[in-house]
Amino acid sequence: MRPQSWRSHVDAAWPALAILLLPFGIFYWLVPLFSSLTIGNDYGVFPIQQQLELLFSQRTGTFPLYAPGFAEGRSQAALTMGQQFHPLPYLAALIPGYHDGHALQINTLLRLFSLGAAHLALFYLFRRLGLTRLAAFLVTFLTVYNQRMLDCFRYGASLENHTAFLFLFASLGFLWHKPRHYAGPLLVAFSTWLLCCGGHPQMMYLGFLGAGLICALIPFAFPAFADNPRPPWRDIRRYYLTCAAALLAGILLSAAYLASFYFEFIADNAARVGRDYAWSLIYTDTLGGLLNNFFAPLQSDVHGAFGSSALILLPLFILFIPTRRQMAPWAVVAFAVLAVLTVLVAAGDATPLHRWFWEYLPLANAFRVPGRIVFFLPALLAIPLAWLLRPVDTLTTRRGRTWPVSPLFLPALLALAAYLVYHFFFLDTLPPPAHYHPNRIHSAPPWLAPALFRLHLIALVLAVLYAIRLPFRPALLRTLTGLLLICAVLATGVLQLRHGTWVVAQKPSKTLAAFRAEKQQNIAFTGAPGFGMESPAVTRHMQRSAFNRQLAHFYREALPASDNDDAYRRMARDRHPHAAVVEQLPAPISPPRTGDPAASAPDRIALRHATFNRFAFDVEAGAEGILSFALPHDGRWLAFRDGTPLPVYRANGLETAVHLPAGKHRVHFRYTSPATTWGALVATVTLCLLLTWFAFRAFAGRARWLVALVLSAAALLALGTWHRSLYHGPSLETHYVWTSADLPPWQNLAFAKPTRMSSIRSVQMPYFYYAGLGTDGARQGRPFLTNTEKKSRPWWQVDLGAPRDIGLIHIYDRGTGRRHLPLDVLVSVDGTRFRRHHQATERPRTATWQLHIPPVRARFVRLQSGVPGVLAYNEIEIYPPPPAPASP
Repeated sequence: MRPQSWRSHVDAAWPALAILLLPFGIFYWLVPLFSSLTIGNDYGVFPIQQQLELLFSQRTGTFPLYAPGFAEGRSQAALTMGQQFHPLPYLAALIPGYHDGHALQINTLLRLFSLGAAHLALFYLFRRLGLTRLAAFLVTFLTVYNQRMLDCFRYGASLENHTAFLFLFASLGFLWHKPRHYAGPLLVAFSTWLLCCGGHPQMMYLGFLGAGLICALIPFAFPAFADNPRPPWRDIRRYYLTCAAALLAGILLSAAYLASFYFEFIADNAARVGRDYAWSLIYTDTLGGLLNNFFAPLQSDVHGAFGSSALILLPLFILFIPTRRQMAPWAVVAFAVLAVLTVLVAAGDATPLHRWFWEYLPLANAFRVPGRIVFFLPALLAIPLAWLLRPVDTLTTRRGRTWPVSPLFLPALLALAAYLVYHFFFLDTLPPPAHYHPNRIHSAPPWLAPALFRLHLIALVLAVLYAIRLPFRPALLRTLTGLLLICAVLATGVLQLRHGTWVVAQKPSKTLAAFRAEKQQNIAFTGAPGFGMESPAVTRHMQRSAFNRQLAHFYREALPASDNDDAYRRMARDRHPHAAVVEQLPAPISPPRTGDPAASAPDRIALRHATFNRFAFDVEAGAEGILSFALPHDGRWLAFRDGTPLPVYRANGLETAVHLPAGKHRVHFRYTSPATTWGALVATVTLCLLLTWFAFRAFAGRARWLVALVLSAAALLALGTWHRSLYHGPSLETHYVWTSADLPPWQNLAFAKPTRMSSIRSVQMPYFYYAGLGTDGARQGRPFLTNTEKKSRPWWQVDLGAPRDIGLIHIYDRGTGRRHLPLDVLVSVDGTRFRRHHQATERPRTATWQLHIPPVRARFVRLQSGVPGVLAYNEIEIYPPPPAPASP
């Protein structure tokens, strides 16, 4: 190869390499192996826990359709931040160390690479628009590296939506420049698939909204960079149709994720869907905080932050160009106008725009946090900023007079003036930002704010100088000015991203060995599901009963109920711990009579096979009864007894149950997901069609048929392998054995009855703390927890369903209940008027406390702490008065 050719290759390669490696310099404090720090808050909790849970199931041979124990039991669709349909987790799992405690660091490593790749794609797009390397780098750096990206990084999966949106932006631009190249539609479809499966549905929605706006304006804005006339409508129409087809193909490729997420999560998620407008306004920043994004980004709430450099002020002044001949085209101005409207929507109820957005855009009323709409704002600002930074050296007036400045000059000068005026007159007088702004999240060093002020100021001054064409070596001086400008912007970005969010020390992730040992004890998910992950059935059950903490029970007595409401009424009034209430049961089941040999025969359940999708139990039933499987009944469980299908009932308000005759049986429970299965089929058919189209566009003759056949066969083989993995994986060897001796005492009047308490430790994940934990039968289980009450005395109460005679209360805790003394026992018949019936002033130091009270007849029993604080007990059992001793 000739030296000139080598030089051209090196000249083309070094910017690409520098951009790919840039994130490792920007996030120097985050790079694995070189730093012990990581992003805090959600980053090390929700996404990585969900990802590890899903990949553990796949590693052990089962593609999970269900997540036992996740918010008490949920379809895999609820673990959306685990990104089961996105390539990143699978790439991460291939890297050595992932299953040895380094999963979080490997995820971080891949996310840094993805930022570099997205930056590079945008860089090439803006180079095609005619920008110099310096200008293209500057525009794309501000588009990729900003506070919005950092907050997406904090959520983990959201960053994949962020980079996918940027890839989609670049792909839409490439498709415009190369309308007849087969790579354009494929890139749009691939980017759409990444955006859909990124893991954060709200960011996906906003990404499509932003992509739609960009796609609509590209045919009018991009030709303006080369001063070309508007293209013919034929070309614009073909571009729109091609984009629509490619976007649709990408959506269909994501059908397995989208269908399961909608039908198995969104459709019944009352915690997030159908809420009132006030709910949508959570974490809204103030107007002052939003404006600070342009002038002082670290003084903006992270939930709506988008700031980077003060250079993003420039597009706001794009109309201030003194010559009409070189004014910005309407399509470029439209990007700036849309950016301003986006900021106004992000202000929440401070303007009517957010209310209109929430009410009239489909699905928008399912989302909270108005500030998240700025997800696509940096991309909107990129187009007018790029237009201002075009390589135009002079301004020409109508009369032919030439000014030695570019169109950037006056907007930069006005932005500089606005920056100074804002800092000296408005920064401290406007409403302060909302609670979660970086300066409050952690204490910043005292030098940081002055340093950032100077760096923003220097950047604007250099922008003014960059717009001036000096008579002596103008190209060299502009290059030097551009390099200094980039240095100022880089320094600003490094400092703001380092101090712009929560930062904590790295902790090891759960290893594969730890997962195996954990699942052998309990198959349930042990992490934090997050806010609003539970189903409405779970929410209703917490209000009206308590969860069964054992995986399976066998009941010899069953009470029929007509529907779910009737079941809860019967549970509250008629049920005792040895009976089940079963909906749509054809006839009641009565226990064997005393003297019947079956009455003394024990019942036994042993778990023989367990995966996330399939459970097999060996049941020895001494008599006819109900096998109740504790995972929530959602209509997708199938049951088989010795290979024969069984009708599946809902028992005890929530549980999945089957009717069994006496004898020995092998009972299988299998979770099905029609939405995932049909979605996978649609995605595979779409992939085959897309691959066939590619083969016919990229190859000629017989080769196109051969390539299409091979690629389609590979896609169908992958579908078959996936389907087989649903139910044929090896057992996780979870140990579970139950006998009838494990049933709670039948005399316990409080078991699984409706409960209430004065407050709850966390409303976001109530199943960890709700009052029913005190009556779930688990004496050494998780305690209920009230919130910290500094003034009032916390209380807990149970509704026995009807007036009962009571005389003994068993309290189980960790021996810490002494801090609640004196403990008042209040009783009521109607639940409104309580009277103090007994006061306990001392208790033993053991974990079990038997509280003898004078016999009383009551329906409601309330325990109230004698002091403010947190009330917490593992279990509370209430019994009738002990029988009187027999007379001599």
